[in-house]
Amino acid sequence: LVCKVYSLSLSGSFNAITGPQLLLWDASITAREDKEYASFLDLFSNLEILDLSGCQWLHFDLLRSFVMRLQKKKELRRNADNEAVPGTSLKLICVGGNDGYLNAHCGVLNEMLNSNPMICVGIPCSICS
Repeated sequence: LVCKVYSLSLSGSFNAITGPQLLLWDASITAREDKEYASFLDLFSNLEILDLSGCQWLHFDLLRSFVMRLQKKKELRRNADNEAVPGTSLKLICVGGNDGYLNAHCGVLNEMLNSNPMICVGIPCSICS
């Protein structure tokens, strides 16, 4: 199963329990035997734009944890034919309208990622809207 979703808006969705669980979902720590889709990023492997604007549950530490997972995914992986393939296609994360501390410190996260993907804090993010 490959989800051919290129843009996903979770804007204003979920709550403080389900939002973080979805964003940081990791099947490797659950009882699932199918490890092909071990995370949110694996399930949406074609995702280019993720809109998290207006998600009141999103805070800096949570986004930083997600970004750290992105760092690991960005490393080249090998497919079944032993060819190098990019770990993620994500190009933009929109987080406008969230926690003020998060918005003020997204530059740190953009530096960690070399702005790939770019974290956009405009309200609303012109690309996501």
